[in-house]
Amino acid sequence: SGRVKNYHLLVDSIILMCVPVSLVVFALGGRSHYIMFTMVLLSILAHGTRLYYLKKIFPPISIALYAKDFLLRAVIVICIAFMITWEVHHMAGVTLFGKFTVVVCSTTVIAFSTLFLVLDAREREHIIKLIKSLKSPKYGI
Repeated sequence: SGRVKNYHLLVDSIILMCVPVSLVVFALGGRSHYIMFTMVLLSILAHGTRLYYLKKIFPPISIALYAKDFLLRAVIVICIAFMITWEVHHMAGVTLFGKFTVVVCSTTVIAFSTLFLVLDAREREHIIKLIKSLKSPKYGI
């Protein structure tokens, strides 16, 4: 329908803005890590646009409840993961082993933080059941 087309045009255009914005940042002498900041900001803008369209299409949804129940918890997980990974990065150094350690650490911290801080009991139980089913002889693990 027209609403879906407009939604995709707007959200995808925001996300595609990463390319020209990145080129402008480089042309102005910006460092490579500034690109990551612009990508995060544009992703946040795209997410806000998604929420705006969702509220427009489905008015009963509460953006405040969504922010409290999901976004706040997600930000807490990101902060915890950032702080722990930052420390591990500084302790492990810039060797290949150090980078591998950071990847493993950040993945583990995000997984466990999400499992215990973001998911509710029902979702957590479903994930644990799924993991246990993967350990079954059927999969050979």
